[in-house]
Amino acid sequence: MNKDDLTQVKNIGNARKKILASHGITTVQQLYKMPLEKLMQIKSLGRHYAKLIKVAVNEYYETKAAASAESDAVVSTDKKEKSVKIDRKIGAELAKTPKYLKRAKRKFEPINKKKHLKLFVEFKTKSNGLKMQILTLRQSKLDLSKKQKKKILRKAEALNVMVKHVGKKKKAKTMNKLNNEIKSLLNLLGK
Repeated sequence: MNKDDLTQVKNIGNARKKILASHGITTVQQLYKMPLEKLMQIKSLGRHYAKLIKVAVNEYYETKAAASAESDAVVSTDKKEKSVKIDRKIGAELAKTPKYLKRAKRKFEPINKKKHLKLFVEFKTKSNGLKMQILTLRQSKLDLSKKQKKKILRKAEALNVMVKHVGKKKKAKTMNKLNNEIKSLLNLLGK
């Protein structure tokens, strides 16, 4: 049975389906669009069955439209819930970032050593810029696509893991990596 089979409509069996087909009506949509008066003119159907079929076709379409609208509403709700969930994850991850950056800044501070001072200043500048960007972002709503939000979430998670596990050793390589991660996240956030 195909999707647009006339026998899906109440009061239409195989015999009436053949009668309708002989008059050029092969789909439910054609039957729905056909005026009642024209349907009544088919002598083999008669007035009584023409009215019953027309009512049944209208009910069929109303049920189909209601089911379609309901499934669209469910899909729309699911998308909204997923979007809100991603927004919450981003918010939670970005809320941790300033705390971790502050901790890393203390660990990197070059006390009496000028060896990594340039990298430290770059790290401090970029981390302050990121903190400001996060603050403004948290005050406004994220008006980004789902793909962009997922990228931001991945970058924020990666940065937080990296910053959280910064050791006490002040290595230039670690600071360079962090500076690049911060720069990448800043670019995604739109600075």
